[in-house]
Amino acid sequence: MKLPSYVSVGSMKYQVVDMTQEMHEVSGAHGLCDTTQCILHINPNQSDKKRWSTLWHEVLHAQFEESAMLKDKEDEETLVSHLERIQCLVFRDNPTFIRNLTKVLRG
Repeated sequence: MKLPSYVSVGSMKYQVVDMTQEMHEVSGAHGLCDTTQCILHINPNQSDKKRWSTLWHEVLHAQFEESAMLKDKEDEETLVSHLERIQCLVFRDNPTFIRNLTKVLRG
């Protein structure tokens, strides 16, 4: 399934783009969140499941940036990694809840 072109995080709109092979090789990462340019780089050479999980991981980084909650990048990476895993399972295991929550929040 194709990733979205943009993801809104707070008042910012982050562009979602394919990570270049060079970026992947240099960073060793599956995704990168460029908060200065509002770009989420996602390695396209992953399964759909991993690409979407990586996108959510990078959206979490964007949320921390936009909320100014953590400034220690090491602590942030640990927290984001744990949240990504459990939240993706919550999304998967509770589709009706997620759909209804979205409806209610949209008003």
